[in-house]
Amino acid sequence: MLLVADSPEDFAKSCVRLYCDSVVWEKLRLNALKRVEVDCSEQVFRESLKAIL
Repeated sequence: MLLVADSPEDFAKSCVRLYCDSVVWEKLRLNALKRVEVDCSEQVFRESLKAIL
């Protein structure tokens, strides 16, 4: 799940939705944590370091 906005008004509405809807908040939070696990894993770090060196 991803909240997208094309205008300041839509952005504000998305922020309010995120703040008021605990289901949406939890879904976004869990997806963000999964993304961090993938993007910041030890394996990814090692591969990036090897590519740099």
